[in-house]
Formats: sequence, structure tokens, C-alpha cells
Amino acid sequence: MSQTDDRQQTPQEANALLPLDTRFRSCKELHYGSCFKTNLQVLSVIFYRAFRVYFAIHFLPGLLFRRAAIFSRSSLALPSLLVSCLVSRSSIDQRTPRSRDKVIKWLDHSTMSTIRSSLFLSCYSTLFTSFVCFARNLTHT
Repeated sequence: MSQTDDRQQTPQEANALLPLDTRFRSCKELHYGSCFKTNLQVLSVIFYRAFRVYFAIHFLPGLLFRRAAIFSRSSLALPSLLVSCLVSRSSIDQRTPRSRDKVIKWLDHSTMSTIRSSLFLSCYSTLFTSFVCFARNLTHT
């Protein structure tokens, strides 16, 4: 045996022997800039995508299956009722029609549910990507 066979391989030499897709890649090879900035971008992109999905999940069933319970007025007045509820939410008093209160309650609940679900999914995804970056930086400096 020669002297070169007795020495241990460096991590770089070991990575060079692996197939290209399984070798270690640093964060700088995977994304540009800092890990924090990249994770903030992940947070915003996932929130936007999740918001679109959860918007449909929380709003469509109410519009399709509970229309009569939420909107007691005629269907012709529906757009003006929604606009008036969104524009003048702060001016609601005791004289407000009951149907308007139902619409506002439904809009509030659906909006908060959509935001809550989107935030959960985006924070979960961001924590995962942050952990991957942290583990990469911790093990291979």
C-alpha cells in the first residue's frame, strides 16, 4: 500500500465521489444572499399562495351553501350589500338591518380564518427552511 491510500479522505474529496445530486451543497449554492432574507421571501411567497387556496376554502362554501342564511335580501342587492358592509363597518349601530350584521359577521369570520390558516402554513414552511439552513450552517462551516 502506498502512503496516499492510508490517509483519510477530506469531506471535499468524499463529496466529489458522490453523485452530483446527493453531495453537500452550501446555502450559498442553493440561494443567493443571506438565509434570513431568503426565509422572509419564502414566508411571503407561501403566504400569498396559501391565502389564495384558503380564501376559496373559507369563502366558497358560505357563498354556495349558506347563501340564504347569510344573505336574506334579494340576490340583486347582494353586491351593494357587500360593498356597503366593507365600506362602512365602523358606522354600524342598533338600527342596522339583521342581514347586514350576518354578512359582516360572516366576512369577519371568513377573513380571520383565511389569514390564520395562511399564516400557520407559511410560518410552518419558513421554520422548516430556516431549520435546513441552520443545520447546513452548523454542520458545514
